[in-house]
Amino acid sequence: MNIGIFGASINGLACALMLKQCGLNIEVFESSPSLMEADEVSLGALIWPQGVDVLHTILSHEQLLSVGDLISGMEVHNASGEYITQLPNDNTEPTPSAASFVFDHQGLLQLLANTLGDKQIHYGMNCKNVTQVNDKSLVHFDNGSTQAFDLVINADNLPSILDKLTSNETPSDTCMAMYSGITCFDDGLLSDETSQMFLCENARLLTHCINRNSKQRYWSVLYLHDNQALWQKSDLHERLQDLPEPVLTMIKNTQIKHTKRKVLTSQQRGASWFSGVNLSLGMKLKGELSEFGFGITTALENAFTLSHQLLNCDKQTLPQVLARYQERANTNLNILQAEMNEVVNIFYQGAEYTNYQEFKLKCSLGYQAVPLKSSA
Repeated sequence: MNIGIFGASINGLACALMLKQCGLNIEVFESSPSLMEADEVSLGALIWPQGVDVLHTILSHEQLLSVGDLISGMEVHNASGEYITQLPNDNTEPTPSAASFVFDHQGLLQLLANTLGDKQIHYGMNCKNVTQVNDKSLVHFDNGSTQAFDLVINADNLPSILDKLTSNETPSDTCMAMYSGITCFDDGLLSDETSQMFLCENARLLTHCINRNSKQRYWSVLYLHDNQALWQKSDLHERLQDLPEPVLTMIKNTQIKHTKRKVLTSQQRGASWFSGVNLSLGMKLKGELSEFGFGITTALENAFTLSHQLLNCDKQTLPQVLARYQERANTNLNILQAEMNEVVNIFYQGAEYTNYQEFKLKCSLGYQAVPLKSSA
């Protein structure tokens, strides 16, 4: 079988490696000119234990630790830095088999690309249209070329032509924006072993250490943008003035070239995960914030499921394989959404929380989180 994977994302490259291990013929296509210029490359991110288990099937533990570190859960603090509670993993001990993983996004991308080999990744290949002829998917590129595939896998983190084949909903604005950065910083308030969330009146700040030796630390500020101009780095000190001084100093010490900002969008993933021979790994979950790592974890689980189901598969049995994949992908999604409820509930406290009732907890957390107010 000839398989095309679209999007040199972490999900796409990991899927390519898993399929390659199974002896399948794969090619990866990326619309950006290079790996480091991909639009959705963020500075740092988090993968839950289920996704870490998948990565361990294609990378050694030592390779993973070269671009990130294991954490035991997420601490929640108020704006003054006082500890409120901790949201643990299934196993609070940060062992390789039961821990979340925080990482340098670009570092993990490069590690996956190096392991796969550059010859199997084609850059500057933007998908213009997709048509299906008989049992083949024909992908038409901007450069005028067309390639035929037995299976097309959409691993692109951005809304794309391929998304329209498996989702009827256009990406929607979550009303949230993010300003993130990465820097080397150390202070006793900030934990090396857990991710931390600080609850402010008009924002949430997430941070975690991705290299304990160099004290390299990722942070992100998420806030309601109200269709106003996005915050600048110079705005952050005033906007976040209630946060502890070490947190403000960490932000201040971050160089502009090591920061990013963007509006967060989401896309409803319905029951359909494939159309014809075009399949989605899934990345965007409705109401899911990318910094929490739920979407990327689901997609990694789906890639693992797919790779095993494609073993000994041929063109005749592919429809049955895709139907089984869809059933399992929906199961993976439901399980992870149930696990993410508590984290998202803490984040969406306030007037805008009514937009995300599907994630509402049935019982109280036992404390009152700070409602998120408009930044205007």
